Amino acid sequence: MFVALANGGGLSAGNGIGGVEGNALACAVLIALIDASLPCAAGSAANVARWRAGIAPRPELAPDPAVLPQYTGSYRRPNGEPARIFIERGQLWWQTTLGPYAMTQEAPDRFFMKADDHTLVFMRDESGRVTHVDITWPGDPATYSLPRM
Repeated sequence: MFVALANGGGLSAGNGIGGVEGNALACAVLIALIDASLPCAAGSAANVARWRAGIAPRPELAPDPAVLPQYTGSYRRPNGEPARIFIERGQLWWQTTLGPYAMTQEAPDRFFMKADDHTLVFMRDESGRVTHVDITWPGDPATYSLPRM
């Protein structure tokens, strides 16, 4: 029996693979540990290529360390729990009970998380102060507005 766990579903979730032999991770493990002549390499490589073709590259900006502090603080999630945004190693991080996730800047006031492709847009009041962050997920048409706490 073979079991693989991953923190993401990029190569497995909803990709139309009928069996374990089409999964790139499973194929690599099967070839390395079971039988180097297993015929799964071509199929799993094709699945990876199909998956990569569906990912649109996102622009990445180098964050300005002088600007990042204006985004930090706690924001109230839709379930009432807080999310904390903080700076570490020169970049913004999103922290919830699930753990910290690095945020990548793609435009002024606009960031995304590579871990699950959240998009975070910081919203400002008339004076220019960040008041909340709007979050979207791919495949979900809703925008979730998280007020600053």
